[in-house]
Amino acid sequence: MPSLVELATDLLKAAKALETHLQASKLPNPDHDNDALSSLPPELHRQRLNIINGADNLKQLALSPRGVAQELLLSWTSHVSWRVVYAYNVAAHVPQEGSCSYASLAEATGLPESILRRVLRHCMGNHIFAQTAIGEVRHTAISRMMATDSDFNDAVGLELDDFMPASTYVLDAIRKFGDSGKETDIAFTLANQSYRPNGSNGDGHGDTEAPLKSTFEIFSQNPERARRFGAGMRYFARDGLGDPRHLLAGFDWTVVDVPGTIAVDIGGGVGTISQFLARNTKNLHFIVQDLPGTVETGQKQLPADLRDRIDFVAHDFFTPQKEGARIFFMRWIMHNWADKKAIALLKAIASGMRKGSQLVIFDYLVKDEPQTLATEKFTADVDMIMLTCFGGVERTESEFRRIIGEADERYVFEGVRRPEGCVMAIIAVGWKPTN
Repeated sequence: MPSLVELATDLLKAAKALETHLQASKLPNPDHDNDALSSLPPELHRQRLNIINGADNLKQLALSPRGVAQELLLSWTSHVSWRVVYAYNVAAHVPQEGSCSYASLAEATGLPESILRRVLRHCMGNHIFAQTAIGEVRHTAISRMMATDSDFNDAVGLELDDFMPASTYVLDAIRKFGDSGKETDIAFTLANQSYRPNGSNGDGHGDTEAPLKSTFEIFSQNPERARRFGAGMRYFARDGLGDPRHLLAGFDWTVVDVPGTIAVDIGGGVGTISQFLARNTKNLHFIVQDLPGTVETGQKQLPADLRDRIDFVAHDFFTPQKEGARIFFMRWIMHNWADKKAIALLKAIASGMRKGSQLVIFDYLVKDEPQTLATEKFTADVDMIMLTCFGGVERTESEFRRIIGEADERYVFEGVRRPEGCVMAIIAVGWKPTN
């Protein structure tokens, strides 16, 4: 283990590299009011990661094990204060420039001033809002995003109002269902009390022994929650987590970009990824598959200049695919399903594979060994979300290899690529016909 001075020296070296770039680009130094590091060139991205990981390691060593444990044990309190701020739409009532008094903010939001002061004091400790020298409330970069970026605000609500409350039911779900692999046997189902109507005697009472609705079904039955889910996921997609630019960089689309080539976007929603790929290729024709209501919306929203390149087809992706596509691809699909359903999905795709076909999976990839670096913990965090809210799982490369091989022996695992700056990976799978 390096000494504290050695760790600090490495941090200083990385910080100097970033500061040199900022000065040359005439950008301000990073602070909690602005984001000066949102668009670093690729060659400096590694230096940024070095700062994050080094600072986190130095902090934990300085805290000592007891300090780290205390911080972890109390981390839930940050969600409490932030959730109150979200629920009362506090950010929208703080001026974009300047500040406001606690009293006027309490009146505007309907939140008692005594509670407002307490939750904002806590949020400010995380640089969500700040207090001026005269004791008024002003925005920081994070709080301003809640007021100006509706997708970000919905992402906050999705995590704090939908996902976080379900976490208190994880133990109940494990004790009740074990590892059944069913998308209904999860904490989110218990938290939302979505139970099967008793069909044995027709008395209409809920049968608490037979949960039925999946998370997606629960969302679909509440238009506002469904809207928030879609907007939140849209934010995460554009915030670099599932940025389609990585899919473009991590797979050589030029090889298949020839006239007559069909690419099937499985579970492609309203066609966001297909639209991006269509604008970055010349000849590929895309077929977006999803639920009937989703593809109907996608068709209506499709820009006129892409209507000859993209079609929408309602399709249950657990049913066999038709032959004819050169490329089948999925983003954020496989991790939604436990192994049994994931293998069933791969079997359905195998029905449409032929000589020369490829399956491209763009999803999170967990490293085989536990990760302690701050920048490598994200996939484990998402895996806990899948355990809690979807019944899915984030997989390692070896786990992907296993389920792909179990689905069909004709699949050929071609490799994995994780583009620089991307938390997801591209898994390429070929096809080897038996005859």
